[in-house]
Amino acid sequence: MLRAVSVVELIMLMRYARWQISIDDALAISFLCFVLLEPGVIYQIGFQLSYLATVSLVYSGVILRLSTNWLIRSFLITFVCQLLVYPLLLHHFYEISISSFLANIIFVPLFSFVILPLNIAMFVITIISMPVAKVLFAGYEPLRIWLTTFILYVQELPFQLWSPGKPAIWLICVALISVLAGFYFIEIKHYGKFAVVIFIPAICIHLLPMLFNETKLTFLNVGQGDCTVIELPFRRAVYVIDSGGLLRFEQELWKTSESPYEVGRQVVVPFLKGKGIRDIDIFIVTHADADHVEGAEEILQEINMHEIHLTPGSMDKPIMQDLLMEAKKQMVQVKEKMHGTTWRIGETSFQYLWPLETVYEGNNDSIVLYLQQGAFRALLTGDLEEHGEQEIIRLYNKQLAEMTLLKAGHHGSKTSSIEPFVELLRPELTIFSAGLNNRYRHPHDEVVERFASRNLPTVTTGIDGTIEVRIRGETWSVQIEKDLVQ
Repeated sequence: MLRAVSVVELIMLMRYARWQISIDDALAISFLCFVLLEPGVIYQIGFQLSYLATVSLVYSGVILRLSTNWLIRSFLITFVCQLLVYPLLLHHFYEISISSFLANIIFVPLFSFVILPLNIAMFVITIISMPVAKVLFAGYEPLRIWLTTFILYVQELPFQLWSPGKPAIWLICVALISVLAGFYFIEIKHYGKFAVVIFIPAICIHLLPMLFNETKLTFLNVGQGDCTVIELPFRRAVYVIDSGGLLRFEQELWKTSESPYEVGRQVVVPFLKGKGIRDIDIFIVTHADADHVEGAEEILQEINMHEIHLTPGSMDKPIMQDLLMEAKKQMVQVKEKMHGTTWRIGETSFQYLWPLETVYEGNNDSIVLYLQQGAFRALLTGDLEEHGEQEIIRLYNKQLAEMTLLKAGHHGSKTSSIEPFVELLRPELTIFSAGLNNRYRHPHDEVVERFASRNLPTVTTGIDGTIEVRIRGETWSVQIEKDLVQ
C-alpha cells in the first residue's frame, strides 16, 4: 500500500509543481527511493511482487485495451499480472493457484468495492453508535462466514494448484523472457505463437524434476528428529520415512506461543514442494515417538499420500491419533508392517527387517528398512537400540556385512550403535539425524568414537544440514546442503 501511495503522491506533487512525469518514471523513482532507504527491502517477496505486477500493468496498455467489456478487462488485468509474476511465485512458493486467474475476476472487485467499504463503514458506525453497529453486524457476519467458507471450498478443489517445484534460476529467466515475448505476440494478435512461447517453458518446468536417472536419499535437517525422503529414478516412486516433530513439554500459559512451530508444515512440506513432489507413494512411520511422527498430519494435509505403513501395535498410542484421523478423513490406507515385507521397483529392492513381534514396546520395535540397488546397500534403523541391534545381527549377519550407508539408530544415542553392530556393518558412511546442541547430546561421544576408531566417516544433520545421497549405476555420491530446498 505504501509503495502504491508513494507513486501516486509523486505524480500529484510533480503536476502541482507543473513538472510532467510519466507513470513509469514515477515507479522507477519510487523503487530507487525505497532501495536507497532500506537496501534489504529488495529481498522482500512483497516488494518484488508488487513492483513486478505494477510494471506488467504499466506496460500492458495495448493488451488491456483489447476489450471495453469490464468483465473481460478485469480478467486481462489479472491475467497480465499473474502471468508475469508466475516465475517469481514458483521461485518463492514452488506452486501457483490456477483457479486464481478466474477467482480474482470476482474477488478483486468484491473486496475493493464491497467488502473494504463495508468494513470501513462498520468501523465508523461502531464509533457513532454501538447498538446500531451490533444490529448491522448481525446481518453482515453470516455473509462474511459464508464467503470465507466458499473461498476455503474453492481452495480445496482438486487440480487447482500447479506444484512443479522450485525451478533452476536459468529456467526462471527463460520463463520470464517467454512471458515478455508472449505479451508481444498478444499485442500483434498472434495468439498461436503466444501459446507456444508460454507453454514450452511451463512444460519444461513441470517435467524436469522427474527426468533424473538416479535414486536419491535425502536426510532432512528437522532438528532433533528423523525424516528421510527416498526418490526413485524418473519419480517412479517417492517414499518418506518419518516426519520429524517436536517433543512438547508442559509449560506456563504465558510461555506458550500462539502459533507454535510445526516441523511438518514449515520444514518437510516446503522441501517436498520445492522438489516438485506432489504425491508420496508410501509414508513410513518407524515408531510412535513425537520426534518421528508429530509432523505427519501436517504433511498429509498438504501432500497426497497413497499408503501409510506403521509398526505393529503403535496405532493406539496418543501421538498417532492426529495422523490416523487425518488419514481416515482423506481415505488413505493405513497398514501395519513388519519383518518379511519386501518389494522391488526397477533395480531397487526394499525389505523390512524388523520388527518381529506385534506387541509394541517402544524404540526397539522401530521399522528397519533395508534398501539395495546394485552394489549400494543402505540400512535405515529408526530408533533401534541395543536389543534390536543384537537381534538384527543374529538374523541377518551376512546380509548386513560391509554396509554402504547406515542411518544410525536413535539419533546416535549411547544405547544404540553397539560395538558388534558397528563392527559387522562397517558402513562407508553413517548419518546421525540429530538437532544442533540438543539437550540429549546426540550423537553421543562414545558412539561417534566407535566409528572414528575404525576410520568410518560420519555426518550429522544438525551440524552439516540436509544430506542427499545419490545412487547411479554402481557409483554413489553425497551432497551436503545447509539449505533444505535446492
